[in-house]
Amino acid sequence: MTPKIIATWDSPPRQDEPGYSAFKVAFDSFLDSRRVHIKHRNKKEIEIFERRRKNGFRQKFASEKDQQPDLGQQERLKLMPFQVNYAFRERLSSFLTR
Repeated sequence: MTPKIIATWDSPPRQDEPGYSAFKVAFDSFLDSRRVHIKHRNKKEIEIFERRRKNGFRQKFASEKDQQPDLGQQERLKLMPFQVNYAFRERLSSFLTR
């Protein structure tokens, strides 16, 4: 006799159910991540871009290894490495959408 495999469909919460707003934010974020936005630049902007400082972006936005961001919390409370990487991606995202 083979064991029964029970599966259920996973569906998002309805608009009037708890968790809908969090689902909507997460789903919209997912959809945005699937889009590619390319800003068209004029010749002057391209020339400025080409003269940029080497590694300037990394120096401005990347954290040093094991560097904790200043979040205004107790020193003993530290972020895990994947959380620090997330904070960097958020800064990167805000920079790219300017």
